[in-house]
Amino acid sequence: MTRYVYVNAEKKLKEWKSEAEERELEKTAEEFLKKRKKVEEEDSGVAVDLEKFRNDSLLAREKVAAAMTDGLVEARKLARRKLAP
Repeated sequence: MTRYVYVNAEKKLKEWKSEAEERELEKTAEEFLKKRKKVEEEDSGVAVDLEKFRNDSLLAREKVAAAMTDGLVEARKLARRKLAP
């Protein structure tokens, strides 16, 4: 009976060794997919950040333009007051 245990163990070991290449390919494929997923997540994050930056930039430009307009209007009012006695 002990002989059968060793024979079965040898069969399993040979089978395991013959599948080593397949396991290595699976491991490589999983690593590739992980890297690809990470790159895609980073890219989508960059796209979201870029869109947010564009929106923030537009909002800032609008605020600056409004502030400049208000400032020029106030400057004209002050200039008129100084000219009028």
